[in-house]
Amino acid sequence: MTLVLTGCVASQLHRQVTEEAEDSVEALMGFVLKQARDTFAGLEPGGTLSSPHVAAVFGNDLTKSDLDEGDTPRLRDTNSAVYSAETSDGYTTYGVFFGRYGSASFGQGSDSAAAHGCGLLAFKAGTRTVLLSDEACPSALQSWASVDSFEVSLSEVAKNLDVYVETESPN
Repeated sequence: MTLVLTGCVASQLHRQVTEEAEDSVEALMGFVLKQARDTFAGLEPGGTLSSPHVAAVFGNDLTKSDLDEGDTPRLRDTNSAVYSAETSDGYTTYGVFFGRYGSASFGQGSDSAAAHGCGLLAFKAGTRTVLLSDEACPSALQSWASVDSFEVSLSEVAKNLDVYVETESPN
């Protein structure tokens, strides 16, 4: 009987920390998207952000590093990063990474989980337009996320945000 109850509690606890990890990705993404959207809305049409400003908004700017070398990047903030940037048709599109953890304890047991996701975020200067599409994480960022981290769809996470995000590509 004790073994069965322990298994149920462990399963419930793991489900709880998994949901908490996904909710943490959602909260971080919502915060960053609001900041990025407001920043781009304040730019002149056609304007872009400087590298220091990108790092301030998104946590890390890895656009100048080569993530294909297989080395795990050294990051100042292990929760979010921009790993690519491209400007086209008035939009600036960033490859972004978001990762967070969840943990909980019950009695003498505890559990933790990690979640991460990557996607493309497109912003148009002078507007509050935010476009989002999912993308597989570069291998260097997958290893940075952690071995036990599970990948979430940023498009799915965005459905719960209070920031309006279109899930269509700008082109």
